[in-house]
Amino acid sequence: GEEVYKNIFAACFEEGIDYRKFLASIPPSLACDVFEWAYAGKSYGACVDLDEGSFINHASSASENSTKNRHWEKGEERPNLLGGSIATRDIQIGEELLTDYAEFAELDGWVELGLGGWERGNENDDDEEDDDDDDEEN
Repeated sequence: GEEVYKNIFAACFEEGIDYRKFLASIPPSLACDVFEWAYAGKSYGACVDLDEGSFINHASSASENSTKNRHWEKGEERPNLLGGSIATRDIQIGEELLTDYAEFAELDGWVELGLGGWERGNENDDDEEDDDDDDEEN
């Protein structure tokens, strides 16, 4: 495949505190977007694309390289970029660019930086269920 995107304007921070300082230094409306676009990994820290890479959206991969083992539903979007930059097929003008974020982002990367983490979902969990006793009167 052909390279369609080169990551040249990414801000990367090896320390979590440096990423927090960066977020605090930019306007709140922009910081919100930057926070959404960011990804983290143990080997590179917290990074955010500050160029066209921020327009590449997520679609889960069913490839052998993916960390996910899943099947495709009819009409479900599939990645057309491998590793966020290499086309897996011809891409038409105006077509959305999609990659599997799991190919480069690590859920545990945020924890390693002291910036919290994402809960790993359990398909059997009932999201409606509230086990919190805080609302009960004693």
